[in-house]
Amino acid sequence: MSKSFIEFHTGASSTILIKLENITLVKKNPREYPEYEITYSVFVNNWSWQLKEEEGESVYNQYKEWLGEQLVQQNK
Repeated sequence: MSKSFIEFHTGASSTILIKLENITLVKKNPREYPEYEITYSVFVNNWSWQLKEEEGESVYNQYKEWLGEQLVQQNK
């Protein structure tokens, strides 16, 4: 059983704690000039945060795992 909340740190030195069920979308962004780093965007309703690669990948994977568990629960 995974967690029902996720905590992450933004580039603006903020810490965010969100219920996973409130997340609308976690998106892996394409690499962009000039740094060509992978970033991730987390969307909750009209709010969004852009995360650097390591933090974003962690959020993405936890959200993906949670979605899979929700699908399994619905199919029971």
